[in-house]
Amino acid sequence: MTPTPRCFPGSIQSTHARVRVSPWDGFECPIEITSRSPQPDHERVGTNTTKLDQSSIWVVDVANLAPNTQYSIRVEPPLGIPSDTAIICTPPTTLTQAPLELCLFSCYFPSEEYYTNAARAKTILETLQIVPHLKLFAGDQIYGDVPSSSDSVQAIYRDRHRETFQGDRLGSLFAYGANMFTCDDHEFWNSYPDSMWWLSRSYDGNWQESRDEALKHFFQQQGVLNFSPGLSGGESDTRCWSSGKISNLDLFVTDTRSDRTSKDNKRRSPNSGNSTRPSLMSTQQLDTLLAWIDTVDRIGLLVLGQPLWLLSESYDNALCDYPEFDRTLDTLARNMRDRDVTYIVLTGDIHWGRLTVLQNPVRPASKLIEFVSSPIARVGMRSIFSRKLDVGERPNVAFNFDSQPKLNHFFGAYDRRRVFATNENNFGRLSLSSTPSGSVAGHFELWSLDSQSLALDRWGQLDNRCMSTLDLL
Repeated sequence: MTPTPRCFPGSIQSTHARVRVSPWDGFECPIEITSRSPQPDHERVGTNTTKLDQSSIWVVDVANLAPNTQYSIRVEPPLGIPSDTAIICTPPTTLTQAPLELCLFSCYFPSEEYYTNAARAKTILETLQIVPHLKLFAGDQIYGDVPSSSDSVQAIYRDRHRETFQGDRLGSLFAYGANMFTCDDHEFWNSYPDSMWWLSRSYDGNWQESRDEALKHFFQQQGVLNFSPGLSGGESDTRCWSSGKISNLDLFVTDTRSDRTSKDNKRRSPNSGNSTRPSLMSTQQLDTLLAWIDTVDRIGLLVLGQPLWLLSESYDNALCDYPEFDRTLDTLARNMRDRDVTYIVLTGDIHWGRLTVLQNPVRPASKLIEFVSSPIARVGMRSIFSRKLDVGERPNVAFNFDSQPKLNHFFGAYDRRRVFATNENNFGRLSLSSTPSGSVAGHFELWSLDSQSLALDRWGQLDNRCMSTLDLL
């Protein structure tokens, strides 16, 4: 039986988008894009198609789309071969035209109990009548390390990515609105690049082969989607970091895993260089990131695989363990001291969701907001051996700004606010809007995938929900 070709929307702008089609083994990839708006198409849609290596994956770059317009996307297959349909909504040109709708996801383990959470997220969005302009996946879309497997390294990473894109997994959610991706450790294995005791493929003799296979499949299945026309970054090095504009806002999606060195600096990727100090990312990405921070125009959206407010633990290191973290914080603090600019960090990883705000008391329009959404579906210790969940009690949401010494060094005098937090399976929603006068507001929500309602706020009183509107500028 011929597999059904499916379209997965990638990064998007007001008039451009990228789409991945798989599986498709033809010599050309005929794609059909139809406006769902009653208004006529902006102009004739144009496409440019590329086949990835010897795979059955095609990348399609789409041009001449109309801003703030919904489109259906499907393959035009030969008679008798069905094709699934994806939906996108192009972002408005500016926030004064319409609000920008973003969603944030991280950490999807397809356990027997929770694998349907992706479909539950889509149901919530459909109920809200929202097709997100962009969904941001902040890492751990697959768990390459659990459950343990005797399959070959090639088969493990290939099959787990393919499974993730199935319709009863994340595939149905991927097809509902555009997507951008970063990776975290589980795209490789827990605590990558350090070894993990239950995985022989992470030991000294095998770790590089495992890394290369993990990188190849992550980029083909996810990272390549980050580079629609107008967005640029690490595509030529098969790295997912990317930056550009969306609705005239500055966006930077980082890659803080692919070139991360081990704690002892002995494990380095080819892009890490030959430094005597551990590094978090390539020099090219760091230079581009620092320049981006310096040139953000009023509001910057920064996607990270791990939160800023996070200390390393015995089973994994954190951003603060690397010199690049200090340089990044220094650049953020300098800009927030010298000009009116707000940075919104969008991240996951920690298996609970939260919203925190730092504000410059001297320059109130300068804020550092961190929005965490995680997990889509929780993982537990029993998952090392099976898809059965056994995580015990939900994670504790206790949080103290003083627990991160480096952030206190750079932002110690800033006003601090804990807004809300949840330890339910969750995803985040951020709606950004502007008035004609130029003021901008951000509406933040965390949605419980267990109750399919706004998550209970563990930092609040009684039945407060994880929902808040912040004045950004």
